[in-house]
Formats: sequence, C-alpha cells, structure tokens
Amino acid sequence: MKAQLTNLKYLFLFANAVVFAGCAQYIPFTTRLISEYSLSSNDIVNIQFYASQKILLHREIASEGAQVVKGRLIVKNGRSIDEVEVVDHAPGVAAQFDEKANINPADFLYDRLSVRFAADAPTLDFWAHLSGSSTKFYLSSRSDTSGTVYGQVRFGDLDYSAVDDSAKAYLVIDKNALTKLESKRRVLKGLTLPDNK
Repeated sequence: MKAQLTNLKYLFLFANAVVFAGCAQYIPFTTRLISEYSLSSNDIVNIQFYASQKILLHREIASEGAQVVKGRLIVKNGRSIDEVEVVDHAPGVAAQFDEKANINPADFLYDRLSVRFAADAPTLDFWAHLSGSSTKFYLSSRSDTSGTVYGQVRFGDLDYSAVDDSAKAYLVIDKNALTKLESKRRVLKGLTLPDNK
C-alpha cells in the first residue's frame, strides 16, 4: 500500500511537471519588442532566451590527433567530427547586445545578440536585419562578400557547419516574460497645471 502511494505521488508530480512544461508559450524575440518596450542593453542581458529549435553544428577534425575542442567527438564514415548540439528550446543567456553592427561594409546593419547556452561554452551569435520593422534574431551564418550564405557558424574561435535546418534557428522568449517587461516600463501620462482658483 505504501509503495502504491509513493508511486502515485511520483506519478502526480511527473504529471504536474509535464503540464507545467507544456504551459510555456514561446514568441519570437524581435527588434520590434526592443523598440516597443524601450529595452536597453542591460534589460536584454536580463531576459531568459530560448532556441526556437534544435541547433546542430559539426566540424571535421584530423583523426590522427582527434580531440574534442568544443563539443563531443563522434565518428561518421571514418571521419572524426567535433559536434555541438543545442537542444530544442534550450534556455540561454545573452552575454552581449550590439546595436547596428555591420557584418561587412557592403551589407546592411544588424542588431547582434551573443547568447550562451552553457556556463563553460562560447557564445553563439544571433542577428536581426534592421531593414524590417519586426525582425527575428536568427542564428548567424557566415556569408561571402556577395552575401551568399554558406552555412558556417562561428562558435568560439572556430567555424562549424550548420546541419539540416539549424541555420533557421532564432531566439524566442516565454510570452509571460512580456508581463515582466511591461511592469518595468514606466508610462508617463502627462502633467497638468494645478487649478489657480
């Protein structure tokens, strides 16, 4: 009987955890939110970010001196691969926010967010193109001088290949975080002169 009650207790706790986890509603973090909520760099580095989807990065390394530099070592078709994975909706913290950064002189301006998904890991850059009024912060894929994206992602001081749809990942926040942002925003409703009667 005691064992059944203990099992029911764990089942109840697990069910609550599943329901709670399912309550999160993610929305894209955009340049429009920065403008609408007048977010400063200090505000942005205090927001909990999440990856919109799984991010998988690969870097082939020489097999004779195979050592993992940033991720985990796997072997595919006889080749040694340094693999880095950010799981779907992994939480991340902004380490730096740069407004109107320039990728190369011939390109448009971008806002850049550098996000860390593990305490001991380098950051990943997410860029929002400033040509639109509401642009998502997408994972930064390096491009050549013509602007052609070739799927290379900088992680630390090394280039990795973005696997599958990883280059389409962008930053999201929990919709409930907007309530916190709203409460921080001070709205000035105006000031009238006192009545001189």
